[in-house]
Amino acid sequence: VVTLTRATYDTLRPWTYASGLVNVESQPVRYLMGSDPTTTVGQMIAAGGYLELQDYDDIQNFRVIRDSTATGDATVTVVYKNKLY
Repeated sequence: VVTLTRATYDTLRPWTYASGLVNVESQPVRYLMGSDPTTTVGQMIAAGGYLELQDYDDIQNFRVIRDSTATGDATVTVVYKNKLY
């Protein structure tokens, strides 16, 4: 199970990341918010799919794992959007 890197999204104030876009580049994955998914339990995102993280809590709580049908390692990238306080 992989989480997002806090040092990347929790930067110095007054800036903070307010939302994010998760892009699954290769191999299907499963995710849950706040608890660990398994290779068979969680919401699936197919290769080429994406998920919008609506707010800071979503970013903190996002957990992802490669799906049981994957034939190799999954590549997932995240683009964060800033918000000025």
